[in-house]
Amino acid sequence: MTSKTAEETIKELYNELNATKKSLDRFSKITGEIKQRAEEAHQLLEQLKSNPNLSESQIFESADVPKNVQRFIKSIPKARDDDTTRPQTSHEDAPVFEHNDA
Repeated sequence: MTSKTAEETIKELYNELNATKKSLDRFSKITGEIKQRAEEAHQLLEQLKSNPNLSESQIFESADVPKNVQRFIKSIPKARDDDTTRPQTSHEDAPVFEHNDA
């Protein structure tokens, strides 16, 4: 059985610390990007509230929405006033079985 020297243990801990720091840096970058997108979405919402007659392209232009995001947004089905779809409760999802004693 080999035991680690203090130097080897310190080196391993140092490597783990560096790996953790890199992960934390990536996480910070991602959360910063999410925060930026949320702020942009909030600004866009405020623009929509102040001028509900803007066309979709005017909204995208004024918010400087990237083309790939525009395509994604346009691919989402729009809700219609006559749309009767609604969320179902769990008991509505269950199949109905009738018991027949005849």
